Amino acid sequence: MRDTHYLKSAIVVIFLMLGSMTNHKSFAQERFDTNCSDLEVQINYYNPPFAGFDQRLEDMRVTDTLLGITALRQPVINSIKTSYTYAWGSQVKVFKRTKFGTIIWYQVGASGSTTPQGWIPVVYTAPNFLTSYFIGTPPNTDPCNGYVPNLPSTEYMTFNYNRLFAARYAIYHGYFNSQPGNLPGAGRVTKRRSMPRYIPFANFQYDFSVGTGSADFVSEVLWMGGLPMTTGAANSCGTNPNTQNDFGWRYCGENLQTSPPWDFHEAVIEYFTYGSSLPGSNTPSIVPNTSVYPADKGSFIGRLPIEEVNLFVSVSDGIVRDSAGLVNFLSLRLGWVASGTYPPILQAGDYVWINSFDGPNTDYHGLIVVGWAEPLPCLAALRRLDNTTANPWFTYEYGNIYKTYKDAYNSPNVTKTPQGSARVVPYVADYTNPAITQRPMPRPFYCTRYTKDGDGFAPHDWFFYRIPKQMHFLKNQLFVNPNWGWTLSSGQ
Repeated sequence: MRDTHYLKSAIVVIFLMLGSMTNHKSFAQERFDTNCSDLEVQINYYNPPFAGFDQRLEDMRVTDTLLGITALRQPVINSIKTSYTYAWGSQVKVFKRTKFGTIIWYQVGASGSTTPQGWIPVVYTAPNFLTSYFIGTPPNTDPCNGYVPNLPSTEYMTFNYNRLFAARYAIYHGYFNSQPGNLPGAGRVTKRRSMPRYIPFANFQYDFSVGTGSADFVSEVLWMGGLPMTTGAANSCGTNPNTQNDFGWRYCGENLQTSPPWDFHEAVIEYFTYGSSLPGSNTPSIVPNTSVYPADKGSFIGRLPIEEVNLFVSVSDGIVRDSAGLVNFLSLRLGWVASGTYPPILQAGDYVWINSFDGPNTDYHGLIVVGWAEPLPCLAALRRLDNTTANPWFTYEYGNIYKTYKDAYNSPNVTKTPQGSARVVPYVADYTNPAITQRPMPRPFYCTRYTKDGDGFAPHDWFFYRIPKQMHFLKNQLFVNPNWGWTLSSGQ
């Protein structure tokens, strides 16, 4: 499965022609259609590093300097991309508009079409940025205002969760954060790296005054999968859970703070699922978060006790004693429902919580499930980066990790046990300090108990939670911060 979304990236935008750009302004005025009376406009040419360039849209793979601009399913920059990319100079039909402060989006389709294809940003400004995107000619950078309807305040938008995009982000940063001396630096759990086109970047930096970096990592992964930030109470940034019931889920931006569901594992899971508390947590009861509709919540999948896993794996040594027994056991507990169409149970992009029971202040921790892969011994799994002759990367395209157990089962590259089970197990990735616990790279879930790579985690069970496949929000429930901006040097 090749990511054509990124290869086709494009958006509808134009440039702010200032100062020395007067020639470009004249060019746009003479050549481009910026009159929306016919409900159509043209996407003016964009040529970074001149006016019109916005690093945020480039880093989130919304714009491409050569190809153009990609329509998104909803008007936020982390929304899932459509397959529609509009080349610079393209004519587009405009159906709706909406505005978040200084940020303006148009819902567009191909010229002459009757059906919208997605949303593109036409003005994306922020303090300390000298540039902005627009379709019209200054000062009219919103030419369709008054010609097309605004997004109704009562219209629910559907935000789908792209599990593969989320898991790829976790895999990528898990690997790089595992390399000696390569942690992201103060206040970060990810950083800007030499990333492939399908891995976006956003400038997340935290003050870490509350919450944990491992929960911040989980939230970044979910956000990169297309789930939107939400408003909640205005005073909830930088606070602890259990103080009110409407926190929202958001990175608050310029103050480096977050709402509790972003940086506390307990609150993350209460926000996205029906889990009202996490077993063994030192924050045992979370006030229900009213920001999410109950029908949009995910669910608790199940618990794997360490005693059961230890029947097949010597968990502290990371040695798989009974590979066939392990995968047979996991196929029934986490793989699929063995009836009907055999729907998957645990998938890439889901969540696992570990509850250490070795004292009151030990290793409560959460991780992202990144897919299903071979049941390696933990020493081999955690040392993949040490083997310079082997490609350490897991890629869904090349068949060494799979989104679901069902995908693995149907692959000709995966062998079966005599009982017919695919020889794969769930893999996880997270944010940890390799010198303290273990490398956060993708590894079999049972390796969280492995004690010979770092100090490992204290004894624990594994609790699996399903992240919802989609969520629904009104415009006024979305949190969009125009002041959250960055440059190419951010996150280095």
